[in-house]
Amino acid sequence: MTEDEYKLPIKFLEEFEQKNQLDWETLVDSSLKGKPTEGLYERETSEGFTLKPIYARNQTTLSNSSSVQTDTISKIRKQLHKIRKQASWNIGQNYYVGDVQTVNKDLLEDLNGGVNSISLVVRPLDDYPDSEGVEITSLSDVNSLFDGVDLRGKELHLSASHFSLPVAAIFASYFEQKKNELGAVRGSFGANPIGDLAKTGEPFRSLMRELENSAMLASWMSANMPTMRSLLVDTSIFYEGGISETQDLAFSISIALEYMRAMTQNGLSLEKALKQISFKIPIGTNVFHTIAKLRALRIMWARIVENCGAPANLNPALLDASISKRVLSGRDVSVNMLRASCACFSAVAGGADTVTLFPHTQIVSAPSSSDRRIIRNIQNVLKHESFIANVADPAGGSFYVENLTDIFAQKSWEIFQLIESKGGFSKQLLAGSIYEMVEKAWKVRKNNLDTRRDSVTGVSSFPDLYENLEKIKAVVEKKLKSQSKTGLGSNDLALDGSFDDLFKAAGQGAHLSVLAKFLGERAKAIKPIKARRLSEDFERLRDNSDVWSNKKKRRPTGLIIRLGKPVDYNARVVFAQNYMAVGGIETQEIDMSNGDVEKAINGQGIDFLIICSSDRVYEEILEVSVKSLRSMTQKMIVLASKPSKQLEPLKVLGLDKFIYSGDKILDTLQDIAEEIGFNGT
Repeated sequence: MTEDEYKLPIKFLEEFEQKNQLDWETLVDSSLKGKPTEGLYERETSEGFTLKPIYARNQTTLSNSSSVQTDTISKIRKQLHKIRKQASWNIGQNYYVGDVQTVNKDLLEDLNGGVNSISLVVRPLDDYPDSEGVEITSLSDVNSLFDGVDLRGKELHLSASHFSLPVAAIFASYFEQKKNELGAVRGSFGANPIGDLAKTGEPFRSLMRELENSAMLASWMSANMPTMRSLLVDTSIFYEGGISETQDLAFSISIALEYMRAMTQNGLSLEKALKQISFKIPIGTNVFHTIAKLRALRIMWARIVENCGAPANLNPALLDASISKRVLSGRDVSVNMLRASCACFSAVAGGADTVTLFPHTQIVSAPSSSDRRIIRNIQNVLKHESFIANVADPAGGSFYVENLTDIFAQKSWEIFQLIESKGGFSKQLLAGSIYEMVEKAWKVRKNNLDTRRDSVTGVSSFPDLYENLEKIKAVVEKKLKSQSKTGLGSNDLALDGSFDDLFKAAGQGAHLSVLAKFLGERAKAIKPIKARRLSEDFERLRDNSDVWSNKKKRRPTGLIIRLGKPVDYNARVVFAQNYMAVGGIETQEIDMSNGDVEKAINGQGIDFLIICSSDRVYEEILEVSVKSLRSMTQKMIVLASKPSKQLEPLKVLGLDKFIYSGDKILDTLQDIAEEIGFNGT
């Protein structure tokens, strides 16, 4: 065979016929066989827009955007490319439980395993007895915490609630001692007065004074530790409260603007103020929403920076994308690893500078070394094996993603402008308007969960009824030191002093309880935002089922009564089994025609009945079947079917409940639990 015979007769692209949107719609119409094309359009999303089945160049809103918008995106892509060439993204790990010696061992292990960004939650004083965190009370604790730990080239992010200033003073004193690390570590001291107020409802003095204190910290950091940022925009509490992605974007930008104003009003230049702000962005499992959210935030922040007159070469927003506890479950916890994988990929594709994930056992136990390793290696695989880090903006150019990014930016900007028009975020938070927005958003989200319009895998759908949590749970003993008033006495620190006063006192070993006197007394200010998880109401039913099971040595059980042939009842039997498993209820099955059906119904271990069959069979024999069953027992009878005018009269005959796709499953299961006695009472 000659060489010419090996050559392909066609060219790869030139021989393919060009198609357009109309061609696609024509093909779809023929495939749907008369059904309307509109049926391909999905329901409206939680963000208030409808997803299209296909996106083309001429349908992308960005193609019609102003040149300013397009130029902004182009600049951001160049900045992202520069960042990625330097360092890819940072792998973050949370540390929020244990004494300093234990956390020190964890740090040494995890840093060797690929972690280069430490997120340390510092436990407040005894005023917050239920708070999680590592107890840091003085400089000696920090010395123990970082014993043998080389922080050069690493990131350190602190979170200390209202105590961020005195905690910052303690850590700054540590770095002052370690001259070689003073300019070699990057990160944030995590002052977030607005977020802290929303979480606790109790500021020290006033929010205005807290903002002034944070600005004081920023000024000191800018002059003495320019590689560390002082203010953190962390909207986690609002996100856990239930807000949407676009609301979260608007809240983030609005809070950041308030922090920037506080710093400039207290003497810091605009350029320096901007370099003191970092963002911690909570993310969920919706891949495309997360990508669009992070890209939109960069666009929005760039527009604000530009309009404020900041230098054009200023670095883009520093983004730490952190998976939210909202999406984590306390049941079927292994699924959390899959959630973390989705979150991590989307965060990286969206251009996050740092990605921080929680171990899959986060909700039920303190993370073990193995738990931390698993969650860390999700990032290591993506970073070192997937090659996604080699691309600055992996989602760029996708008509869908570009369109979604623009929608997110536009909708978020509208919310942001509304907040600004009413006096800004702080004013709206103190007035209760932000609380109302969060509660309204949660109401919508909860309804979607209750009807399983939105699902939580392993909890509200595909539950593992026989999961043994005891194998996962760990008893964690809090090893808390006494809050003894060691170090400087209360009269040695002026309450109205500067951050220098705190810094010097911390360097002399002052106890946190003494440093905290700088902050003044707390005062009740607002109703705090309630943190929630999507799965917690369903998990409560499962917990109650476990209590029942431990007492009675069996699960609550429903007996499925099958009517007709397998082809009639199979689908609804499977539906009923999964429906009841969500509530921790076992099921057994028997045919109505079985001669032992009455014996099975009234036997031990059966708490209620579930009738399953097709609508056709229901029309034929349901009425007589219900009458017969009611003559055998007074136990609750549930019908697997959506109630209709034809079925309503059967309630009089003895039907108690209906279960069907789209009903309020949580309400129904709670009613069943109350009826048979395992609702926790």
